[in-house]
Formats: sequence, C-alpha cells, structure tokens
Amino acid sequence: MTSSETSLAKQVIGGTGVITVAGVAARLLALLTVPILTRLLGPAAYGVAALVGTVIALASVLALLGIDMAYARFYLQEKESQRAAVERFCWRFAASGAIVVALLTAGGWYWLGGRWLDDHHSIAAYSVLAIGLSVAVAMTTTRIRLLGNYRRIAAALFLASVVSAIVSIGLVFLWRTDVWVLLFGAIAASITTLLVLGLPSRSFFKPSHLPRNTKRAVVSLGVAGSITAPMYWVISSSDRWFLSYYMDAGEVGVYSVAATVAMLGLMLNSSLTLTWFPEASRLYGEQGAESLPSLGRMWTRLVTGLAIVWLAVAAAGGDVLRILAAPAFHPGAQYIPWLAGGVFFYGLASLANTALFLTAKMRFAAYMWSAGALLSACLYLVLIPYLGALGAAISQCISFSLTALGVLAVSHRLLPLPVPVFRLTIALAITVGAGVVMAPEWAGQPVWSLVLKFPVGLLVAGIVFVVIAPDWCRRTFAGLRRVFVSAKA
Repeated sequence: MTSSETSLAKQVIGGTGVITVAGVAARLLALLTVPILTRLLGPAAYGVAALVGTVIALASVLALLGIDMAYARFYLQEKESQRAAVERFCWRFAASGAIVVALLTAGGWYWLGGRWLDDHHSIAAYSVLAIGLSVAVAMTTTRIRLLGNYRRIAAALFLASVVSAIVSIGLVFLWRTDVWVLLFGAIAASITTLLVLGLPSRSFFKPSHLPRNTKRAVVSLGVAGSITAPMYWVISSSDRWFLSYYMDAGEVGVYSVAATVAMLGLMLNSSLTLTWFPEASRLYGEQGAESLPSLGRMWTRLVTGLAIVWLAVAAAGGDVLRILAAPAFHPGAQYIPWLAGGVFFYGLASLANTALFLTAKMRFAAYMWSAGALLSACLYLVLIPYLGALGAAISQCISFSLTALGVLAVSHRLLPLPVPVFRLTIALAITVGAGVVMAPEWAGQPVWSLVLKFPVGLLVAGIVFVVIAPDWCRRTFAGLRRVFVSAKA
C-alpha cells in the first residue's frame, strides 16, 4: 500500500467512521422514541409527516440545483485566491434559490394542499421555514467537510437527534398528539445542526466578483449533478404519494416507519458522500491517472462496506421494528430487506459517480437517473395496486439497482477504476446469500432472534472482509499479535 493510498484510507475511513457512528447513534436514538410516539400518534400522523417531508426534500433539492456539490468540486480545485469568490457565489445562489422555491412551495400547499391535508394553510407557512433551514444545513455541512472537520459534523448529527427526540416527546405529552409533533421535531433538528456547525457569515453573501465563465462552469456542474437529486426523490419518496392514492394514510405511516428502520444504512451512504468525494478529488488533482489504482481498491472496499450494512439491516431490521413499534406497525417488517436493498444500490450509484465527478461529466449520471426514475414510476403504477406497500419496496429496490448498474457502465467507459471484479463478486454473493437466510425471524421472540443472528452476522462479515481486503486483515492480525505478545511479556 502506497503512502498516498494509506493517507486516502485514513482520511476516508476516519471521516466516514466518525460520521457513521454519530449518524447511527442518532438514528438509534430516534428509534428509541418509536415505542412512545407510534402508540400515541398512530400510523396516520406518520403518513402525513411522510408526505410533507417528501415535498420539503424535493423543494430543497430544487432550491440548491446541485450548487452544494459544485461548491465542493470547485472550492478544492480553484487557486487559494479564488476560493472565497467561489464560496460567496455558491452561497448567494443557494439563498436565492431557497427564497424562490420556498415561496412557490408555500403557495402550492396553500391553494392545492387541501386535496391531501386538512391543515394545509399551516403547512404552507411551515414549508417556508423548513426549506430555508434545509438549504442552510446543506451548504453549511458542505463548508465544514471542505475544512475536513468531520468530528463537528458528527457532533451536529448526534445533538440534532437528541434535541429532536426531546422536543417530540415533550410536545406529545405537553401539547398535542398529531403530526405537528413530528414536524416540529424536524425543525428542532435543523436548527440544532446549524447552531453546532456554525451560522453562515455575512461575508458569504457579498458579491463574489467571480469571472463569468467560472460562474457558468459552477452552475453547469451543479445543474447536471442536481438532476440526479429529483430523480432520486422520484425513486425513494414518490412511492408515499402512490400509496396515498391507492391506500389510506395509515398504510403510508406503516411503510414510512419501516423505511425509517431500513434507512439506517443511509448513514453510511451520507458519510461516504461527505468524505470520499473531497478526498478522491484531492488525490486525483495531485496525482492524476497515477491515483486510479489506489482509488479503485478503496472504492471496492467501500462498496463491500455498504453490502455488510445491508446485511445487518436486512437481518435485524424486522426484529428491531417488532421490538420498538406498536403492533399496528409490525407488518412493515417484510418491507425492510427490500428498502435496505434500495439504500445499498443508492450508495453504489453514488460511488459509481466517482469517475463522472472527477472528470466533471455528471450529465451522464443524469441520463441514467432519469431512466431509473421513469422506470420506478412505471413499477409503482403496476405493482402497488396488486402488492400494496410491498410492491413499493420491491419497485424501489429494482429501480435503484438498475440505475446503479447504468451509472457504473457509463463511469467505467469514461474513467475505468481498477477494481478486483472476481473478489467483489464473491463478497457480494456471500453477503446476499446470508441476507436471504437471516431476514426472516429466527425465534418467536424478536430479542432471541437478534441474539441468534448476531454471531452469524459477525462471522459472515469477517469472511467477506478476508475476501475483499486480505492486506488489511493481515495488518490487523499482526497488530493484535504484537499486542498479545507485549501483554504476555
């Protein structure tokens, strides 16, 4: 392993590890509120919150238009003297987009939202605040990761979850028992994240004086990359709207809580996005084509990590749901392996963007995501009327998988990363086989089911990492041997 590869591994694994641990802890803390909130609020409140949340997510994406990604790419590539100008331009662009999209979204809720929600006038006002905070959090997070302060991001994730849990439980006991408990909890999380990461400076909103051609390049890269975001929304979130059309809000709520459990793997995806792309861009900018072998090996191991996380969620997710949620939510356990599969393939598609990101040709990813979104809409229309929420989960997994394969194919043609295909295939086959066996209940009591599955999962993970990263395993065993020898001495 070269020094540059060692440095890359330390930066990516270190940053990813810190953020993932904090993210998983935050998500687990949120899950601890499930026994209280699901019993007091019921499925319908979760269904309404899911519908509102999907609109806020889409609006935030449209407001940003990928400028956060372009910010990360150009800030690292520009000369030191130009970085402040790039930063100011991106912040001003994001602020303008947030204002316009927030007002349009609020108008849509106000005049059209009555078709779905009774309290749509209040939701209109809520959406303005939620979209503004969402955009601010996205831009602030990008800035902090460019500075390499991953611990601060991890702290923000965890503290936001703590505050959100306290606010939600406090409101449900002291104020009301409806969807506003969940909505205000989300607002509290966004405000906490901003306070921990740091409020944007006024200097960010001054005129940038960036050359026009650079502005055009920044916006072009952002827009090309941003097309994938609304397409992601179509695949991952529009299923709630299809379900609400064919079924009631209660079924949407059951599906949404199951998705919350399945999305534990999304913490690793988000962490990888926060650390992998800046570090890969930095190494590629320094070494060019010579960095590709190091990037390829690291890429392979990250994909394997995503697969192991899928195995953990698919095996334990149903049992966790049965332990935490009210009985009305237990049918959602069957959706979790499929939804977790969608999370894995989304992570794979994100990592497949590496070559497109490094060569600034994100438009090719946009083509694949557009095709995937169209496919998902067709699958939702076909499967949901017959299979209900299970059809939505299966459709999501299929759509993400085909999108990921498409992005992989295009990326390989543009800038092929040296990947040990045979080893990766074996590792993924072992993981999928284990997931199929471990997804059902292994005992009548979910706690005992988890106890039985845990050692088997550890064994499978160990075998997979021996297959995919034998050098890391040798170094780990050598380090442990030295520790034991010194302890005996």
